[in-house]
Amino acid sequence: MASEKNTRNSFNVIWTLLFDVGSILLFIGITNNTLWYDESFFGVVVRHSYFDLIKMAAGDNHPPFYFILSKVLTDIMGNNAFSLRSASLLGVMALAALGFGPVRRIWGEKAGLLFTLLVFITPAFVAQALNARMYTWAAFFCTACTLYAYCAIVENKRRDWIVFGLFSVLGLYTHVYLMLECLVIYALAFSWIIIKDRKKLPRFIIVSISVSALYLPWALVVIKQASEVAKEFWIPLPTVNWVLNGLLYMPFQHEFGSSLHPGLICAAFVLVSGLFFIGILNALKNKNSTGRLFFWSLTIAILTIVGA
Repeated sequence: MASEKNTRNSFNVIWTLLFDVGSILLFIGITNNTLWYDESFFGVVVRHSYFDLIKMAAGDNHPPFYFILSKVLTDIMGNNAFSLRSASLLGVMALAALGFGPVRRIWGEKAGLLFTLLVFITPAFVAQALNARMYTWAAFFCTACTLYAYCAIVENKRRDWIVFGLFSVLGLYTHVYLMLECLVIYALAFSWIIIKDRKKLPRFIIVSISVSALYLPWALVVIKQASEVAKEFWIPLPTVNWVLNGLLYMPFQHEFGSSLHPGLICAAFVLVSGLFFIGILNALKNKNSTGRLFFWSLTIAILTIVGA
């Protein structure tokens, strides 16, 4: 018992140190670059009232969560590059914090530390932490929904179902593409429950209905937005090359150019690919939570891309 307590205390100290150092290093460079066009747009939008802000979010083809969060921060700290980008940086911190929560709970303390470390050193997260856009929060809600959905299905704890539903709603109000992600997660969760344990079905239905009801007002806005951009939209149709370039571009490059030498990017891609296949082999050997969560997350990612 004493040994377990000492191990837990050591993890808490090491994780807290890692989290604090990672967060501080991100904050150090938060105002190094001037605001670019989209960031400047956010700076103008958050000067308006909350009611007008939501109306402008609907016109910008984005849900309002990030707009509201940015306005709260700029109201507190003033309308400047630091406050505008702090909203995105907090999203990376929230994502890293999952290492202390559900990741450690499912995969153990070493995995929790590794997860948090990878969040802070992945170039894409570092770049987006310094970009006043909603993508870091989209990544957080997407990952959190995946993890808490798994916890809710496996352990059927009321708290997990509530957190899963809450993060689903907030994710849907963060980025429109999370509709696809949530659809995949809920479809897989429903299939799992029907096949494995139908006693969990009532809680799943309650969460599903609650999330749908809370998102319905904005869903009507999304339908209108879709009709407006159906004929002309700047995002191209997804292709195989589009997906492959995304796998190489997103994790290892800066938003507006490479943050690593091309050789390092290729080396990182090869390393990650190797670890990925090792993970597949390990998951096939383990029928416990390690293997199940791996394939759960992998299936969600694949179906989301295919669904696009």
